Amino acid sequence: MSYTVDWLAKIISIPVSDLTLVSGTRYRLSMIDFLTEIRRLEASPVDGLWAEQILEHVNPQIDFAGADYFGFDKIVNGYQVQFNAPATRVDLVGSNNNIADVLISNGITVVPSNSAGGQRILDSNANLPPEQEALIQEVHEAHYNRRKHDAVNDTLTIYDTDKVTPKKVFDTNADLSDITPQ
Repeated sequence: MSYTVDWLAKIISIPVSDLTLVSGTRYRLSMIDFLTEIRRLEASPVDGLWAEQILEHVNPQIDFAGADYFGFDKIVNGYQVQFNAPATRVDLVGSNNNIADVLISNGITVVPSNSAGGQRILDSNANLPPEQEALIQEVHEAHYNRRKHDAVNDTLTIYDTDKVTPKKVFDTNADLSDITPQ
């Protein structure tokens, strides 16, 4: 990925080369790829580690445009997004987000795929044991928490929701050695 961030002007630039061509000048941006790249840039000691956070995962539910949305990835702290031409349309797929609200307009149409219809909210009649509900919630929250890779000690630290307190520290050689790429 070759995104760039002007950390002082708070502008995220996404080149067309990092988008998936659909046809003609219509492209698609996977929000999973976007979130992964932004987290990588935020964690870089050279780049964003010193800067304000770009993304916030709003959980569990927010009211957006009169509908309740579950799980919303929100660009925060004044950051804006711009797509570099020659795209004329970029479809955002894979998560609810506010990119259309923070877009620097340069003639490109951005089509978000925000949907309240895809949510599944467990209620008290779901009959999950409390320990399973707690584990599901912990895994979900940890996925969106701030994380930092220490290349010298080869550890990965996942922070609590306060973004300061370490929640879990993994020794990437020992703890994650059984993970195989898909």
